[in-house]
Amino acid sequence: SRIGRFGDILEDLSVIQKMTVITTSSVVMSWLVILVYDRVATAFGSTGATGTTWVIGTITPLVVAPVVSAYFVHLMQELRNARDLARTLSITDVLTGVFNRRHFMAQVETEFAKAKRYKLAMSVIMLDIDHFKSVNDKHGHSAGDDVLVGVSSMIAKCLRDADVLARYGGEEFIVLLPQTDGHEAMVVAERIRQEVETLEVLPEVGPRIAVTASLGVAAIREDTDTLATILKHADAALYQVKTSGRNQSALAN
Repeated sequence: SRIGRFGDILEDLSVIQKMTVITTSSVVMSWLVILVYDRVATAFGSTGATGTTWVIGTITPLVVAPVVSAYFVHLMQELRNARDLARTLSITDVLTGVFNRRHFMAQVETEFAKAKRYKLAMSVIMLDIDHFKSVNDKHGHSAGDDVLVGVSSMIAKCLRDADVLARYGGEEFIVLLPQTDGHEAMVVAERIRQEVETLEVLPEVGPRIAVTASLGVAAIREDTDTLATILKHADAALYQVKTSGRNQSALAN
């Protein structure tokens, strides 16, 4: 609608510009109303708009419109903030602040389709925090939350802007590495593993908690027909690490 398009235009302007546009529009609308009244009145033989009418019709919106527009602009800003917050909450994990699984799947589907179409490299890293259940059991869920936040921060330090990090579930994280082959992804995985290994969490009660992680890496291949396949391979590599000692990285065959 025209009103909707007008609102979209206003969103891209500064506060002063918005108030100026609204005030100017109010004056123009007032003039149009007076002009229409003048033409109709003249057509029916009545006295048309006088100079006083034009003065009042100009001054009134100039005085009233800035006040009304300031409130209107405030409401628009509040609406934009609420909309941005709602979108952020819908795509991020509340605890760690990284993307959630649903948003990750949408991103990886797009990247997978592009990689297959243009024959580009793409890799996925799955990370599982070692013995996370024992952290919750021994130190409480608050300490477990601190571990999750710390690990997500360590992972993020090792990634590029183009990479996508998400909490995949419980104590599991997943990373999308666009235009990255398996060997390059293994380098990233090892860097992440070593960073996580330096993390120590100090609980309210008890000694510091040492943290390690297991990582499974999978890269897209010519015969990788679906997104589910590469995710399955990364999960299989992660399972291999978890059954062979943990605190390691493995590349899926």
